[in-house]
Amino acid sequence: MIFADTLTKGNYGGLLLTAALLGAMMFANLFSEVKKFSPISLATQNAALISGIISPHELLLSVTITVAGIFIFIMFSIIVFRAKRI
Repeated sequence: MIFADTLTKGNYGGLLLTAALLGAMMFANLFSEVKKFSPISLATQNAALISGIISPHELLLSVTITVAGIFIFIMFSIIVFRAKRI
């Protein structure tokens, strides 16, 4: 959301861009090949993780991709914000 807010100028542009990205990730999560590395699977498989149906090791790739994505988007936000004229 921080990156989307830095890219857009309007009040709701960042929210709409974030919602569109979330919708695209939820649609992609419908396919079983994507579930193993999708950040959405961290939210959808939490009950299975707590009950012991899946092990934390199975979600390690999703956690790694999520942390890397957060870091990359924050870095891009800083770069774009520095280049913007206020």
